[in-house]
Amino acid sequence: GFEEVTILNTFNLKESINGKETIVDVRAKTKNGETVIIEIQRVGNKAFIYRGLYYWAKSYTANLKAKNKYEDLNPVISINILDLF
Repeated sequence: GFEEVTILNTFNLKESINGKETIVDVRAKTKNGETVIIEIQRVGNKAFIYRGLYYWAKSYTANLKAKNKYEDLNPVISINILDLF
């Protein structure tokens, strides 16, 4: 379980004019520095797999600042709750 969770902004703003803005249902950071993103969909489709991976990747790369090393990246846990039927 999670001992301590801080709720974060759910928006990932565009980084360029041609970039993609994303919004997740819940984004939080644990006491250990892990990011947790939760996405809930009542109607799922095959495109959600790609969208979920994109959301995860955006959250993962957002952890790295210019002065950091790649090994400074913190884990991102993605929880997807879907109704596919």
